[in-house]
Amino acid sequence: MSLLGKKGELTTILRQVGGLPASDRAAAGAEANQLKDEIFQWIGDRMGGLEAKRHTALGETEWLDLTFVPNPVRRGHLHPLTLILREVKAIFSRLGYEVALGPQMEDEF
Repeated sequence: MSLLGKKGELTTILRQVGGLPASDRAAAGAEANQLKDEIFQWIGDRMGGLEAKRHTALGETEWLDLTFVPNPVRRGHLHPLTLILREVKAIFSRLGYEVALGPQMEDEF
């Protein structure tokens, strides 16, 4: 912050460039901008190195399987009549009855 902040040294230098004579202004401005670019490049390199170290350390301590689905998403629901029918079948089966499947009953009507 002391170098790059609003009241930092680099900002002060860049403001002073405007007060220089025109012949010196171009060279001083180019030099100040080059210095600023080098500082930002150095900071970017340091941040990238720190981020890479963090990812490496994280990879050694934690492993995450991105294909694992812990709880599959259930979509939809059963119709209320289906729920009631299952409940009635459960009640009758506890009473000793059995569900028998067979042909439907036909009558003359």
